[in-house]
Amino acid sequence: MDRATRDKLDSGISKLITFQPLYGEVFLHLNKIERKDLPTMAVGVIRRVDLALYYNPEFVQKLSVLELRAVLKHEALHILLHHLTRAKHFAYNPRGYNIAADMAINCHIEELPNGAIYPKTFSLEDNQSSEFYYEKLKKEAENQKKDIGDIADGLGETVDDHSLWNEFDDDIIEEKIRNISDKAIKEQEKK
Repeated sequence: MDRATRDKLDSGISKLITFQPLYGEVFLHLNKIERKDLPTMAVGVIRRVDLALYYNPEFVQKLSVLELRAVLKHEALHILLHHLTRAKHFAYNPRGYNIAADMAINCHIEELPNGAIYPKTFSLEDNQSSEFYYEKLKKEAENQKKDIGDIADGLGETVDDHSLWNEFDDDIIEEKIRNISDKAIKEQEKK
């Protein structure tokens, strides 16, 4: 384990816990796992029943303090907005839904690093749901005679990875996410 990277990550999480508990509370309930095979950062499931924050130490080290905090907010919002379970529940194309979920989140976060996907990337309006963006991307893919998962080809490396959203126990993960969300909201209300 890279101690300097873990310290930087923990510092970013601590600032969120202190100043923006809605986001910070989420990370109190996630395992933190270093993964050099992931290009950036991700939330996902381990052992089919536990949630984790995965991070590439090189990615974390190249981020400024503000960028790191922004990416952590991004990951927290994937949990708070139930993106992991919504994608599976609605049987969305995973790659297409990941892009739609990122667009729904990113227009609300400042200081994201290069690679963040915004609604304007696809000439869409801000402040819509992931389902709204998914349907728009699906229609655009059909117009281009492409698979929705291929609609973002050529965009390059994104801010996070969503490949760990696949195999899990739906009921257990949904309940854990619901509990985390409830605790995060209560902590924010105290603030």
